Amino acid sequence: MSWKFKQQAASAGVLHCSRRAATLGLIAWPLGGCNQGVVTYRFRLVVEVIDDGELKSGSSVIEVSTWVSGGWGFSEVGGTRSSARGETAFVDLGPKGCLVPLFVFPFPGSGFLERLALLAFRKKYPEITAKQLSKMQGEADLQAELQPYLASFSNPLDPGTVQLVPGANVGAIFGQNMRLKRIYIELTSEAPAGGLLKERMPWVVDHKTSVEVAKKLAVQGLDFGGISGTSYMFMRGN
Repeated sequence: MSWKFKQQAASAGVLHCSRRAATLGLIAWPLGGCNQGVVTYRFRLVVEVIDDGELKSGSSVIEVSTWVSGGWGFSEVGGTRSSARGETAFVDLGPKGCLVPLFVFPFPGSGFLERLALLAFRKKYPEITAKQLSKMQGEADLQAELQPYLASFSNPLDPGTVQLVPGANVGAIFGQNMRLKRIYIELTSEAPAGGLLKERMPWVVDHKTSVEVAKKLAVQGLDFGGISGTSYMFMRGN
């Protein structure tokens, strides 16, 4: 085979991978080589509180896609890659405001949401894989080390009313008659619903406002662990 023909074949292979990535909606990710076996699963993030003896809750659906990247020579090693799509939950507390779980976790880095379901179900099934998870049903409680940080807004329309909840102690913000019951995830086939959070908190899609909210949370003690302070803490892939 001539050198010129080899070069043409190599270019054709790259073009094939690029077309395949575009078909999968992954072309924006700097993944390098062909992506093998994309696995997608969805889970509902649910937050429950007891307010004056009444159960109140909010939930949202997160979609996670996982694939294997072959890498491009020395520029990127091959390995498993993941992406998440969806928006966070919203617990409506009436005149008291709302409670919102942030896509910020005690662990550093920005990829923890993508691993959340696997880590939660590995408490019971230590060897579970993303492919197995995509075929399962059921729910798993998020233990303290897996729970997202929580933020409250006395007025969801006013980002300036944000307060960081200390640990899981919602009573410190809303009074002693409120307590966190549990935070859990439930595997589902439902697709993420876009736009619901924007309806309740219109400012969430404004970058400048979201940065100000993040700064205020940081002053109150929130460690973002490398995540940029934008709407990234409320929405992913939208």
